[in-house]
Amino acid sequence: MRAPAVVLAIGCGSSAAPQPAPPPSPARPAAAAPSYDLSAEATRLDAIATQLAATEPLDRAAAVTMHRADTADALRDAAARAHGLGARFQAAAAELRAPTAAPSPTIAAVMPPLGAELDKILPDVFAVTEQHLMDEIAFRNDHGCAPIKHCAEVDTLWAAHEYLAQAGKAARSGFDDVGAQLEGLPLDPRARFAIDRATGRGPSYGERCGDRGLCARGLACEAATSTCEAYCSEGAMQPCPPHTQCTTVAGLARPVCRP
Repeated sequence: MRAPAVVLAIGCGSSAAPQPAPPPSPARPAAAAPSYDLSAEATRLDAIATQLAATEPLDRAAAVTMHRADTADALRDAAARAHGLGARFQAAAAELRAPTAAPSPTIAAVMPPLGAELDKILPDVFAVTEQHLMDEIAFRNDHGCAPIKHCAEVDTLWAAHEYLAQAGKAARSGFDDVGAQLEGLPLDPRARFAIDRATGRGPSYGERCGDRGLCARGLACEAATSTCEAYCSEGAMQPCPPHTQCTTVAGLARPVCRP
């Protein structure tokens, strides 16, 4: 019987201990997230807030003996609403002033409520108060307070009228300018929509509605035609703005304004 073969394992390497693995390379530091400086826009909003808060002309006019008692009430209400709107501008400025790596959520939160408050106050409060003031001035002119520059009461009422016109215009134009500056940032669609809605930008008369029914200020997206429209009537109760006329359009039940 043959003896089993013996297999010898012959090593081909050195008998020395294995060398340790080289240490891993140090990890690269993560790139810092970009920080967007919105302080210029915040300063613009703060300036508007300061102008809105300067309601002394309204306060002085409210102290005048009025032909209509509700005129003084309208002036006091306008002053209170101007202060409230100024506080909103200040709050928006504070949010924009904080450095942010992601401006979209901040802007989407700041712009719509401020724009809605502007749309509510300027036509509903300031315009009504201006009409009160014009009625008061006309009454005084008809009852011997002429010429206007010689009547202290009329001067006071005119100063309040000028405040409403200038403060309202500055608030709207300043807010819209800030919206235009923010457009240059890397914003997501939600933030861009928020800016457009708040600043009144969007498709105009008869144009196709934008994303989520977006239309320019004063227009609404008509579901039947998916176009931006403003309804009107042939009479003076609901006239069209300048450069448009009231007309009938196929597919719409009521006349609309068109260029």
